[in-house]
Amino acid sequence: MKKANILVVDDDKALAEGTVDVLDAKGYHVSAANDGFAALELVKRVPFDIVLMDVRMPGMNGVETYSRIKEIRPKIKAIMMTAYSVEDVVEEAIQEGVYKVLNKPIDLDGLMALIEALAG
Repeated sequence: MKKANILVVDDDKALAEGTVDVLDAKGYHVSAANDGFAALELVKRVPFDIVLMDVRMPGMNGVETYSRIKEIRPKIKAIMMTAYSVEDVVEEAIQEGVYKVLNKPIDLDGLMALIEALAG
């Protein structure tokens, strides 16, 4: 079974790298970007299946980034992550079609179950 192509987008470089390492160890094809602009450039070149993205990032937030990503890859599925209680942004993310919004710190077992469900 083909493993999903996953893009991790987080301005916290250590968190992004740690998430990439975990997903890579599980056999997924993973890339990382540290802001929305870099994510858009990667999405233009790579057919990602899933994007795992921080809600709050400098420059362009996760919801706006996801909205632009969908213009390039309409079928991409998104899981958002946030360390903040931002109900209005979470609601906006859900309206944009985000599959799930997770609170940081991320429960890795729960995240893996979500990714496997989306990748299935």
